[in-house]
Amino acid sequence: MNDYAELDELKAKLDAHRPIDPKSTAAVQEKFQLEWTYHSNALEGNPLSLSETSFFIREGLTSKGKPLFAYLEAKNHAAALGFLEQIVKDQTPLTEHIMKQYHAMLFEKIDYVETPEGKVRVEGGRYKTENNHVIRLDGQIHQFTEPLQVIGEMERLIDRYNVERANRHPIELAGIMHHRLASIHPFTDGNGRVSRLVMNTILLQAGYTPAIIPVEEKRRYLEALQSADDGQITPFLEVIEQQVAKTLRLMVEVIEGRDAFDFDDLSKMFRGIVEKTKAIEQSLGSANKPPEVRSHEAGTKIRELVKGTIVEHIRRISTPDCPVTYVEVGAIPPALAQVRQEIQGRGLLQTALGLQITSTKRTIPSLQVFLAVSSARNQIAIVGGSSLEKFGGTANQWQQLAGDKLIGSIFFEDWDTEVIRNFVLKICKTAYKAWGDEVERRNELISQEEAELNRLRSRPDQDQI
Repeated sequence: MNDYAELDELKAKLDAHRPIDPKSTAAVQEKFQLEWTYHSNALEGNPLSLSETSFFIREGLTSKGKPLFAYLEAKNHAAALGFLEQIVKDQTPLTEHIMKQYHAMLFEKIDYVETPEGKVRVEGGRYKTENNHVIRLDGQIHQFTEPLQVIGEMERLIDRYNVERANRHPIELAGIMHHRLASIHPFTDGNGRVSRLVMNTILLQAGYTPAIIPVEEKRRYLEALQSADDGQITPFLEVIEQQVAKTLRLMVEVIEGRDAFDFDDLSKMFRGIVEKTKAIEQSLGSANKPPEVRSHEAGTKIRELVKGTIVEHIRRISTPDCPVTYVEVGAIPPALAQVRQEIQGRGLLQTALGLQITSTKRTIPSLQVFLAVSSARNQIAIVGGSSLEKFGGTANQWQQLAGDKLIGSIFFEDWDTEVIRNFVLKICKTAYKAWGDEVERRNELISQEEAELNRLRSRPDQDQI
């Protein structure tokens, strides 16, 4: 097997700085613990991101949409690391009791786990009572030790550990213990996490730094374990060696005052910030959008309601004798100067829309009815008004009728659909009343005009043309 010369050289550099001031390595130790918790749980399918795990352990902050068990697993793993730290400090030899204690801490307040076979009960700190298995990467089913044989296999595991720890390199011993424990699979669930805790207990007690298996290396990690199952443990030991070398270099660099960040750390930092923004966006909800954007979006929906009301009304009233057309314009016609001024003073104008009656008959005046939705930063306004073609005087002279407005929130859900509909009908009602009055006035004026013509026609001294 490997002589681990490079690894031992790194450890010698670390040992040269002993005793190490805890304050100088506090940050990197915290980094190890956070990443260890995140990656070990993520390898088993925990949905928390690294940043979510970090925020929860440091600040107790949770993210929307993540299940309770995910946070319990993070909390429990962090607690198990605290127990491990004391085991390492006291140089307490590994025992079955310690392994069971690790398991009990990992499953504190977790009674059930979801498996491909369904929901399964787990008793923290107790060996399994039912057979368990795993489907290997090659598709084969790998059966673990039967429940009745677990106690005997665990006793033999500890006996071999006590014999071999004196003549095995710590990397070999840690890797072998991890593989053997995982092969026995003594617990209903959590065997991978316990195996990694046991592996790192051995490494830390020997003065090494932990082997943190990144979730990005999950396939290689599982393939190496599968090779060990087939009798080739070297690939698995190489995985452990690589990860220990990485944490050893980081620890040495921190103690020697060099910047300990590498490309992996910067990548994680970047991803962490991106994940944090996603969490912030979820917590902010609609507040994530600027008021102007929310106002415009709500204004667009309100405009569609106004349009729908106008179109429905036109469908009901338009006739061949008096056709009514639906119109949209980018700016309100000059005849509606008051409405245009009102809109311009209230924010961004969305397309003005309305109905129009263009008459060719003397008895029927032309009419324009327009409504526009104005989206300001803090409010939305619907402004409506109408103008009526005047009879007599200058051609195409129009009379502006009284306008009105409806003001409300930039939150669409605060608006009442019925209120919007009634406002549109109110604007139309005002216009139609004036339109009807103008019809009556025109009839009078036309009658007067006709009477005057008849009078002039009947005069005997009328000039003949």
